[in-house]
Amino acid sequence: MQAAHPLLFRKHNLVAMRKNLLRSAAMPHFALAFVFKSLISLSFLFLTTLSYGQIWGPEGLNMPGSWNNWDNPPTNPVLASATQSGGDLTLVAGEINRYQTRFSVDVDGANLSGGEYQWLFTSGPSDNASANKWSGITVAFNTLQEYIFQDPTDNSITLINGKWYSMNWEDAGYANTRAIFMETSAEPVDLLSLSVPAGIVQNESADITLTLSASASAEEIFYLRYSTDNWSTSALTTFSMTGSSGTATIPGQDAGKTVSYYAFSSTVSGITTDFDLYSIKLNNNAGANYNYTVAGLSSDAE
Repeated sequence: MQAAHPLLFRKHNLVAMRKNLLRSAAMPHFALAFVFKSLISLSFLFLTTLSYGQIWGPEGLNMPGSWNNWDNPPTNPVLASATQSGGDLTLVAGEINRYQTRFSVDVDGANLSGGEYQWLFTSGPSDNASANKWSGITVAFNTLQEYIFQDPTDNSITLINGKWYSMNWEDAGYANTRAIFMETSAEPVDLLSLSVPAGIVQNESADITLTLSASASAEEIFYLRYSTDNWSTSALTTFSMTGSSGTATIPGQDAGKTVSYYAFSSTVSGITTDFDLYSIKLNNNAGANYNYTVAGLSSDAE
């Protein structure tokens, strides 16, 4: 494969096929039909990739740097693409598609050791894995930052022993994008379950219980995000946690309203947008979300 930008590679192939088609006027009809169908298929692939604005999935995302001797693709799984080399850097689909990885830092027995490192976000074929890069940033933890496509300056990060880091990288295609590193003092906990209220009537609030896999680190904040209009709009509230469980309250709604909700964790307070990028872990009922429908009149009116 050429070392060029993947979209340019496909575009160049498209142009070459068009030229070959023009040269093949004397071909038998079945051969012309085959070439024409191939041209249409490649055109569709090229335009689809442009439309969705995502990097090439089979290559995925890597994070080479001085923390792994600049090996690319990396052999350390927490820095390596899931699709290209079986690593942990995985594409998570949602309102905002993002690549996510998580790693521990300590002197011994962790994914990485503490220290200051130079590194890059990269994507490309295995024989030129740094063909596309995003850089130019000194990482500020728990802050969404813009990374510049093909910037010549390496990124810089200082990792602290005894910490965990959860990283989300927005898949915006081959353009400037955003990423965040969220720091916690322990491995982030799983959001095991959310309760579903029954018999909620008009104007009655609903308490939702969240159960975790363990007590969370002090940095983890647990949010309940809910919508009453099929996610055209949404609202956010936080869980009040005690040990490994907590409760959040959805305000009373009109009769007939269907309330849809899910929970996620973050280290960032006061989130108002870009919820997926600020999420460390979530429970959205395997993508279906949780739901209840408000019934009848309020008990006060009956």
